[in-house]
Amino acid sequence: MEFNDLNELARLYDLALTQELAKKRRLAMCEAEVLAATACAHCGAQDAGLINGKNADARKSQLAVVLQVDKGVLSAEADARAAKQAADEFYATRMMIEAKISLTKAWLYSQARIG
Repeated sequence: MEFNDLNELARLYDLALTQELAKKRRLAMCEAEVLAATACAHCGAQDAGLINGKNADARKSQLAVVLQVDKGVLSAEADARAAKQAADEFYATRMMIEAKISLTKAWLYSQARIG
């Protein structure tokens, strides 16, 4: 193994960390958008009289119906699912690179015949 190989592994790890962080930030933004869209749908449904139940269970049921068809909520949830998948993929990529680093370190120690 040459220095260039080690340097490339370090570069890939740095890239994976950077991309994973960006995907996690995107996921956090998408989750916030879901909450905002849900709040807007809830307020709009109350103003329109779609949520008017006399008890908490009735209101929750009415809200659930509204959220199942609200385009803003559905779109935000789809974006959040895609962002979660992307974040998970970069997490897996980082874990794979970490495994390669561990194997490389073990191989280098075995070649150095330390201890």
